Amino acid sequence: SIGLITSIYLIGGNMYAAEQEKPLEKAIASYIKQHPKTPPNQSAIELQALMTKLGLSVDVFGDGSPVKVTPKLAASDEWRSINIPLSEYLTKQLDKTEDSIPQSGGYANEPIPSKVLAYLKNHQADLDAIETHLATNPIPEWGVNSWIEQGDVTSMNNPMWSKMLNAVNIVKLENLVIVNLLDKQQQPNVDLSRNLVALEKIQQSVQSQQSLLGQMVSLIGESRISRLVRQIDSLQPQLNQRLPQGWGNNLFGKERYKNMTGAIEHEVIVSIKFLQNRELFDQLLYDDPLRFIPGLSNLVHPHLRLAAVDRYREFTKGIDYWNKQNICRTDGKTGLKLYTGFDDYLISMPMATSQYPKVFKQDLFWELTTGVRQVKAKLAAGENINLIAQEFNLPSQVCTGEKWTAKASDGAITIAFSRPPDLKALGLSSSSSVEPMTYTIKSIART
Repeated sequence: SIGLITSIYLIGGNMYAAEQEKPLEKAIASYIKQHPKTPPNQSAIELQALMTKLGLSVDVFGDGSPVKVTPKLAASDEWRSINIPLSEYLTKQLDKTEDSIPQSGGYANEPIPSKVLAYLKNHQADLDAIETHLATNPIPEWGVNSWIEQGDVTSMNNPMWSKMLNAVNIVKLENLVIVNLLDKQQQPNVDLSRNLVALEKIQQSVQSQQSLLGQMVSLIGESRISRLVRQIDSLQPQLNQRLPQGWGNNLFGKERYKNMTGAIEHEVIVSIKFLQNRELFDQLLYDDPLRFIPGLSNLVHPHLRLAAVDRYREFTKGIDYWNKQNICRTDGKTGLKLYTGFDDYLISMPMATSQYPKVFKQDLFWELTTGVRQVKAKLAAGENINLIAQEFNLPSQVCTGEKWTAKASDGAITIAFSRPPDLKALGLSSSSSVEPMTYTIKSIART
């Protein structure tokens, strides 16, 4: 009978699903153990309070504990009035692929909007306090709570979702430190080392965010810092001596992959817990015509449990695939197919792992920045432009077998990559198949 067949299916299906879930549950337990609930450190608590004077704040600490200080309404309104012009200015300034020719001894930045300049003037003391705090204190740690152990990991009322938005607010602070640096760079003999150390600390605090949204926002910050550093005036030979050894390198490489992998795993586990949770599935069906089918969630539940198992397998397969790839020599189609989505006839959730190749892209662009820094340091030391170009050789750590080269022409040096990857095929660009991977150093005209 239909009833007997259904009973056999439900009993057998759930037993089979339970067996298949064992490695998955072990992996989830391991993740929870590696990411215990942790309160914010004192550096983060103090930074949050300082941020409020700028009209900024995190909404809640990463462990779910509330903030004790909030911005005043006037400060928040003042920040909102410059948010858009500041973002537009940074995009225009940092998208440059060559140094601007300086005018009258200053550095030729794009003109900073008057409203933003007024804000910087009004809050210079606040920005100085924040940069000093960051430069002299440990990296802010905003707190951790995965909420995986708890029932409703997908509720929009869950503090986890507010925690994800923290990264957005922290990067807004980062934007202010960047524009403050660009403004100061136009002054003679200014020391930018404190600004850069502060930027690195902010970025490291964002990279430690457990959420995927935090990691995605972090990638934006990494890109801006990398492009900013290329544009720093070549006539500051003392700057490298003032910066801590290895400054900036901590934002890229192995630790960066580890952070992104952890955030992706968290996202995958959250989606898995949704698939496994029958009550949440019932809520999904509330407005669905299929809800009138008696016992539908019971019938579908074994299938959803197995779908959860498949999802985690695809996650591990995808991470393993990209860890073995040279992105300059692959079209990425195989890898992207691994995470383009997991769909079944009742539920559709995008796989987070498609974000992973973006880390490779930022590592490549940091290599370009490293090359620019090397050339500018030599130019500042008075070395010959043609000899610098001839001797320049920077092997790529991201794309084995490729390298960055330099060419001198018309009083400038252009650094380029030997074999740029097809970023569009990798799902990393929508505007063109290959984004510019060159930078021309023109500020040497002053040497």
